[in-house]
Amino acid sequence: MCSSLRSLLTTLAIGFILTTPVFAQNSGSSVDDQSAEHAINISIPEVALVAVRGVSGTDISLAPPAPTEAGANFSDLADADSSLWLNYSHLRSSTSHPQRKIYARISNGQIPSGFRLRLAAGNGTGAQASSLGTPTGYVTLTSADNAIIENIQTTYTGKGVGTGHQLIYRLEVIPGQTDQIDFDSSSSVSVMYTISD
Repeated sequence: MCSSLRSLLTTLAIGFILTTPVFAQNSGSSVDDQSAEHAINISIPEVALVAVRGVSGTDISLAPPAPTEAGANFSDLADADSSLWLNYSHLRSSTSHPQRKIYARISNGQIPSGFRLRLAAGNGTGAQASSLGTPTGYVTLTSADNAIIENIQTTYTGKGVGTGHQLIYRLEVIPGQTDQIDFDSSSSVSVMYTISD
């Protein structure tokens, strides 16, 4: 064998030896394909929000007008207000919270002797009216929670006055307790709303 041929074969053999490990390393790595996938974790937040809205704030006054005629019965002393609206947003949970209610209670202060404060939520209005909760009718407010809206599922009222549920407050004399009325017992109370099970 001539020296030039021997030199060529030696060069080829060395080249083969040097490139073989590279091919071996590449054969063990991941290979891109015509498709690929990865995981996306999706978390839905719990939402249960409630607010009272009014044109000029949310403080209201109830002041039954005094009789103007001697001998008039005090049982007619009453006053009402329907200027406030209840807004809420709620996402239900099919397992733990399939539906919720909105409760109202007196959180601070006392109703004057001889009177009671009643509250009702009107029927839902606005773009989502058909999906809103169901009013329970008039309740007499006390320090205990009273449900005023029930069957709330995933829904929202919209924001502001004129959408959601109109709140109707009525201050009236408790039948048979006109003798308990004392004008020195005028007071201020706070009403708290809670959306819960």
